[in-house]
Amino acid sequence: MLSPSPISFSVVPIFCSGQRVSYSEFTHKTQSLTSYLRSVTGLSKGDTAFILSQNLVQVPILYFLLLSLGVVISPANPISTDSDISWLVRLCNPVIAFATSSTAHKLPTFQFKTILLDSPEFDSMTISPAQKLDRVEVSQSDLAAIMYSSGTTGKVKGATLTHQNLMAVVAVSCANRMRRESPDMLLYTDVEGEPDLGVPGECDLGFEVVVAMATATAKRWVGEFVMGMGF
Repeated sequence: MLSPSPISFSVVPIFCSGQRVSYSEFTHKTQSLTSYLRSVTGLSKGDTAFILSQNLVQVPILYFLLLSLGVVISPANPISTDSDISWLVRLCNPVIAFATSSTAHKLPTFQFKTILLDSPEFDSMTISPAQKLDRVEVSQSDLAAIMYSSGTTGKVKGATLTHQNLMAVVAVSCANRMRRESPDMLLYTDVEGEPDLGVPGECDLGFEVVVAMATATAKRWVGEFVMGMGF
Protein backbone atom coordinates (compact mmCIF):
# COMPACT_ATOMS: atom_id res chain seq x y z
CA MET A 1 0.00 0.00 0.00
CA LEU A 2 1.47 3.39 -1.00
CA SER A 3 1.08 6.17 1.53
CA PRO A 4 0.66 9.76 0.31
CA SER A 5 3.74 11.93 0.38
CA PRO A 6 3.55 15.51 1.69
CA ILE A 7 4.26 17.75 -1.28
CA SER A 8 5.10 21.44 -1.32
CA PHE A 9 3.76 23.14 -4.44
CA SER A 10 6.87 25.32 -4.54
CA VAL A 11 9.12 22.28 -4.95
CA VAL A 12 10.50 21.61 -8.43
CA PRO A 13 9.66 17.98 -9.34
CA ILE A 14 11.06 18.13 -12.88
CA PHE A 15 14.33 19.63 -14.11
CA CYS A 16 15.28 19.10 -17.75
CA SER A 17 17.80 20.91 -19.99
CA GLY A 18 17.76 23.97 -17.76
CA GLN A 19 13.95 24.10 -17.56
CA ARG A 20 12.13 23.70 -14.24
CA VAL A 21 8.51 22.81 -13.53
CA SER A 22 7.10 23.26 -10.02
CA TYR A 23 4.30 21.09 -8.64
CA SER A 24 1.81 23.92 -9.05
CA GLU A 25 2.85 24.33 -12.70
CA PHE A 26 2.82 20.57 -13.19
CA THR A 27 -0.75 20.37 -11.87
CA HIS A 28 -2.01 23.29 -13.95
CA LYS A 29 -0.33 22.14 -17.16
CA THR A 30 -1.65 18.60 -16.70
CA GLN A 31 -5.21 19.78 -16.12
CA SER A 32 -5.13 22.20 -19.05
CA LEU A 33 -3.70 19.64 -21.46
CA THR A 34 -6.18 17.01 -20.26
CA SER A 35 -9.07 19.36 -20.98
CA TYR A 36 -7.77 20.07 -24.46
CA LEU A 37 -7.16 16.45 -25.43
CA ARG A 38 -10.55 15.25 -24.18
CA SER A 39 -12.64 18.11 -25.56
CA VAL A 40 -10.83 18.90 -28.82
CA THR A 41 -9.31 15.62 -30.00
CA GLY A 42 -11.80 13.22 -28.44
CA LEU A 43 -9.01 11.09 -26.97
CA SER A 44 -10.50 8.55 -24.56
CA LYS A 45 -9.75 5.48 -22.42
CA GLY A 46 -8.39 2.54 -24.39
CA ASP A 47 -6.91 4.67 -27.18
CA THR A 48 -3.19 4.34 -27.88
CA ALA A 49 -0.83 7.32 -28.13
CA PHE A 50 2.49 6.94 -29.94
CA ILE A 51 5.31 9.07 -28.51
CA LEU A 52 8.42 9.74 -30.58
CA SER A 53 10.53 12.19 -28.61
CA GLN A 54 13.78 12.56 -26.76
CA ASN A 55 13.61 13.55 -23.10
CA LEU A 56 11.87 16.92 -22.79
CA VAL A 57 10.34 18.65 -19.81
CA GLN A 58 6.93 18.25 -21.51
CA VAL A 59 7.11 14.44 -21.57
CA PRO A 60 6.45 13.66 -17.85
CA ILE A 61 3.42 15.97 -18.01
CA LEU A 62 2.18 14.16 -21.11
CA TYR A 63 2.74 10.70 -19.59
CA PHE A 64 0.95 11.63 -16.37
CA LEU A 65 -2.20 12.93 -18.06
CA LEU A 66 -2.37 10.11 -20.63
CA LEU A 67 -2.15 7.49 -17.89
CA SER A 68 -4.84 9.29 -15.89
CA LEU A 69 -7.13 9.19 -18.94
CA GLY A 70 -6.60 5.46 -19.39
CA VAL A 71 -4.80 6.08 -22.68
CA VAL A 72 -2.17 3.48 -23.56
CA ILE A 73 1.30 4.98 -23.93
CA SER A 74 3.59 3.66 -26.64
CA PRO A 75 7.00 5.38 -26.57
CA ALA A 76 9.59 4.70 -29.26
CA ASN A 77 13.25 5.50 -29.71
CA PRO A 78 13.48 8.79 -31.69
CA ILE A 79 16.62 7.61 -33.52
CA SER A 80 14.83 4.56 -34.95
CA THR A 81 14.71 4.29 -38.74
CA ASP A 82 11.61 5.18 -40.73
CA SER A 83 10.95 1.52 -41.48
CA ASP A 84 11.25 0.58 -37.80
CA ILE A 85 8.82 3.34 -36.84
CA SER A 86 6.32 2.13 -39.45
CA TRP A 87 6.50 -1.36 -37.97
CA LEU A 88 5.97 -0.10 -34.41
CA VAL A 89 2.96 1.94 -35.52
CA ARG A 90 1.47 -1.21 -37.07
CA LEU A 91 2.02 -3.10 -33.80
CA CYS A 92 0.30 -0.60 -31.48
CA ASN A 93 -2.28 0.94 -33.87
CA PRO A 94 -2.29 4.46 -32.31
CA VAL A 95 -4.95 7.12 -32.92
CA ILE A 96 -2.67 10.05 -32.06
CA ALA A 97 1.06 10.76 -31.93
CA PHE A 98 3.25 13.14 -29.96
CA ALA A 99 6.57 13.97 -31.56
CA THR A 100 9.03 16.83 -32.01
CA SER A 101 9.93 18.98 -34.99
CA SER A 102 12.93 16.72 -35.61
CA THR A 103 11.04 13.38 -35.49
CA ALA A 104 7.56 14.12 -36.91
CA HIS A 105 8.63 13.44 -40.50
CA LYS A 106 9.03 9.74 -39.64
CA LEU A 107 5.34 9.35 -38.78
CA PRO A 108 2.28 8.59 -40.92
CA THR A 109 -1.08 10.39 -40.61
CA PHE A 110 -3.20 9.53 -37.55
CA GLN A 111 -6.90 9.84 -36.74
CA PHE A 112 -6.31 12.61 -34.18
CA LYS A 113 -3.20 14.07 -35.88
CA THR A 114 0.37 14.48 -34.61
CA ILE A 115 1.07 17.06 -31.90
CA LEU A 116 4.56 18.55 -31.63
CA LEU A 117 5.82 18.75 -28.06
CA ASP A 118 8.31 21.53 -28.89
CA SER A 119 5.76 23.75 -30.64
CA PRO A 120 3.99 26.97 -29.55
CA GLU A 121 0.70 25.09 -30.08
CA PHE A 122 1.58 22.57 -27.38
CA ASP A 123 2.65 25.34 -25.01
CA SER A 124 -0.70 27.06 -25.51
CA MET A 125 -2.52 23.81 -24.70
CA THR A 126 -0.77 23.65 -21.31
CA ILE A 127 -1.80 27.17 -20.27
CA SER A 128 -5.38 27.20 -21.55
CA PRO A 129 -8.22 27.34 -18.98
CA ALA A 130 -8.89 23.89 -17.53
CA GLN A 131 -12.44 22.56 -17.70
CA LYS A 132 -14.00 20.38 -15.03
CA LEU A 133 -14.29 16.91 -16.54
CA ASP A 134 -15.65 13.62 -15.25
CA ARG A 135 -12.98 11.42 -13.73
CA VAL A 136 -11.91 8.43 -15.79
CA GLU A 137 -11.98 5.15 -13.88
CA VAL A 138 -8.73 3.27 -14.42
CA SER A 139 -8.16 -0.15 -12.85
CA GLN A 140 -4.91 -1.95 -12.10
CA SER A 141 -5.57 -4.52 -14.80
CA ASP A 142 -5.99 -1.87 -17.52
CA LEU A 143 -3.27 -1.64 -20.12
CA ALA A 144 -0.91 1.28 -19.44
CA ALA A 145 1.86 0.99 -22.00
CA ILE A 146 3.23 -0.90 -24.97
CA MET A 147 7.01 -1.11 -24.88
CA TYR A 148 9.32 -2.59 -27.50
CA SER A 149 12.16 -5.06 -27.47
CA SER A 150 14.28 -6.46 -30.28
CA GLY A 151 14.15 -9.84 -28.58
CA THR A 152 16.57 -12.51 -29.75
CA THR A 153 15.39 -13.07 -33.32
CA GLY A 154 13.21 -11.43 -35.94
CA LYS A 155 11.58 -8.01 -35.89
CA VAL A 156 10.98 -5.74 -32.91
CA LYS A 157 8.30 -7.11 -30.59
CA GLY A 158 5.78 -5.32 -28.39
CA ALA A 159 5.41 -6.00 -24.65
CA THR A 160 2.43 -4.76 -22.65
CA LEU A 161 2.50 -3.22 -19.18
CA THR A 162 -0.54 -2.77 -16.96
CA HIS A 163 -1.14 -0.04 -14.41
CA GLN A 164 -0.42 -2.65 -11.76
CA ASN A 165 3.04 -3.18 -13.28
CA LEU A 166 3.77 0.55 -13.07
CA MET A 167 2.44 0.75 -9.50
CA ALA A 168 4.80 -2.05 -8.52
CA VAL A 169 7.76 -0.08 -9.87
CA VAL A 170 6.68 3.02 -7.95
CA ALA A 171 6.14 0.95 -4.79
CA VAL A 172 9.72 -0.35 -4.98
CA SER A 173 11.02 3.22 -5.32
CA CYS A 174 8.93 4.27 -2.35
CA ALA A 175 10.15 1.37 -0.20
CA ASN A 176 13.81 2.01 -1.07
CA ARG A 177 13.86 5.79 -0.76
CA MET A 178 16.03 7.25 1.96
CA ARG A 179 14.42 9.80 4.26
CA ARG A 180 16.17 13.16 4.22
CA GLU A 181 15.36 16.74 5.15
CA SER A 182 15.70 18.05 1.59
CA PRO A 183 13.59 16.56 -1.24
CA ASP A 184 14.65 13.21 -2.66
CA MET A 185 16.13 13.41 -6.14
CA LEU A 186 16.26 10.93 -8.98
CA LEU A 187 18.31 11.28 -12.16
CA TYR A 188 16.97 9.83 -15.42
CA THR A 189 18.91 9.72 -18.68
CA ASP A 190 17.65 8.54 -22.06
CA VAL A 191 20.45 6.08 -22.80
CA GLU A 192 18.16 4.17 -25.17
CA GLY A 193 16.47 7.26 -26.56
CA GLU A 194 12.88 7.23 -25.31
CA PRO A 195 11.85 8.89 -22.00
CA ASP A 196 11.35 6.74 -18.90
CA LEU A 197 7.82 5.72 -17.86
CA GLY A 198 8.73 5.83 -14.18
CA VAL A 199 9.01 9.63 -14.07
CA PRO A 200 5.31 10.45 -13.44
CA GLY A 201 5.12 8.01 -10.53
CA GLU A 202 8.26 9.41 -8.93
CA CYS A 203 6.83 12.94 -9.17
CA ASP A 204 3.66 11.75 -7.47
CA LEU A 205 5.73 10.39 -4.57
CA GLY A 206 7.33 13.77 -3.94
CA PHE A 207 10.68 13.15 -5.65
CA GLU A 208 12.47 15.88 -7.53
CA VAL A 209 13.24 14.33 -10.90
CA VAL A 210 16.15 15.42 -13.09
CA VAL A 211 15.56 14.28 -16.67
CA ALA A 212 18.64 14.38 -18.88
CA MET A 213 19.28 13.76 -22.57
CA ALA A 214 22.31 11.62 -23.38
CA THR A 215 24.24 14.28 -25.28
CA ALA A 216 27.60 15.90 -24.60
CA THR A 217 25.93 19.19 -23.63
CA ALA A 218 23.43 17.43 -21.38
CA LYS A 219 26.17 15.43 -19.68
CA ARG A 220 28.02 18.66 -18.96
CA TRP A 221 25.09 20.51 -17.37
CA VAL A 222 23.99 17.41 -15.46
CA GLY A 223 27.48 17.17 -13.98
CA GLU A 224 27.38 20.82 -12.99
CA PHE A 225 23.89 20.41 -11.53
CA VAL A 226 24.84 17.35 -9.49
CA MET A 227 27.96 19.06 -8.15
CA GLY A 228 25.92 22.12 -7.25
CA MET A 229 23.35 20.04 -5.36
CA GLY A 230 26.06 18.43 -3.26
CA PHE A 231 25.44 14.78 -4.18
